[in-house]
Amino acid sequence: MLHLALFAATCLTTTWVGIDHAFGSTGQLTDGLAYSVPLMAILLAHELGHFITAKIHRVEASLPYFVPLPFAFGTFGAVILAPRGTTDRARTLDVAIAGPLAGLAIALPVLWWGIAHSPVLPIAQMGANSEMEGNSVVYLAMKYLVHGRWLPGGGLDINMHPTALAGWVGLFVTMLNLLPVGQLDGGHVGAALLGERFELAARSIHKGLLPLWAMGNFAYLTWLSSRVGLPTEDRFDLGLKAALLPLTWMALLSLMRRLDNGRYHPALDPEPLGPRRRALGIFGLALFVLLFLPYPFRPSLETWGPDGPPKPRTTGPANLPARVPGEPPRSPRAPGDKG
Repeated sequence: MLHLALFAATCLTTTWVGIDHAFGSTGQLTDGLAYSVPLMAILLAHELGHFITAKIHRVEASLPYFVPLPFAFGTFGAVILAPRGTTDRARTLDVAIAGPLAGLAIALPVLWWGIAHSPVLPIAQMGANSEMEGNSVVYLAMKYLVHGRWLPGGGLDINMHPTALAGWVGLFVTMLNLLPVGQLDGGHVGAALLGERFELAARSIHKGLLPLWAMGNFAYLTWLSSRVGLPTEDRFDLGLKAALLPLTWMALLSLMRRLDNGRYHPALDPEPLGPRRRALGIFGLALFVLLFLPYPFRPSLETWGPDGPPKPRTTGPANLPARVPGEPPRSPRAPGDKG
């Protein structure tokens, strides 16, 4: 019953978030469902991928516990408990990689459909306080394939349909799970591939790459905000917010390592993987690279000035820029009108 109650609660919170971030600021229930239904399908597929594979391999695993969240994305994902787990490297790899692959099987078509229904607009028209989502290689490629241009670019980007946001969140959650440290899916994959050598690799990521990630985000956002002439205090604030994600993971990994007797991952059997599973594990780590994005969201600084976000302007229809004072009123072009 607890599993069902948490699942139902997460359906409600994701719908609430979808309504709050409704497409075109309409706030309709249909917009909320256009976000929550595909997102819950992605998360459920991910968790069932783990659960079913665990059952096939006779690895003890619970049903997924979803974590509702009444803000941000509407959920903190879900977890499956495996009290005794397995020390077999092949089984560890299979169970770990099954979740991300199953989730992506739903997330990619969801994202394609959502992007196809997301209009390309000038970034300046998306609101004074609009934010830009982070871009991974997969997400950039998907926007190019659908709209035929690299976005963001030339002052343009998509105005995300709720279903596009659901697909994007699905990719983001998958990327976080594939981070090759600790007991995340990526950590299980890395441990299955490398055995005891994974401890050194995980330490290098924890103590080396994660701090570089944080410093890179901080440097990029402070540089970008300096280009629009923001005060030093505001630049520092934006840079620190951008560095928050990797800094949070650094703290969580330190805590998890302390709780696991100083190890990043429980020891596995020394029997190495066969060629096919090695290839599958390498593919899983490559997916992390393709899905990696440095930050989830950032302000649309390209439209800002030294005083912060631009003041709201009177705008016409979505396909027209704001009317210049003194200019006669304009009508939107009819379909097929070449002007």
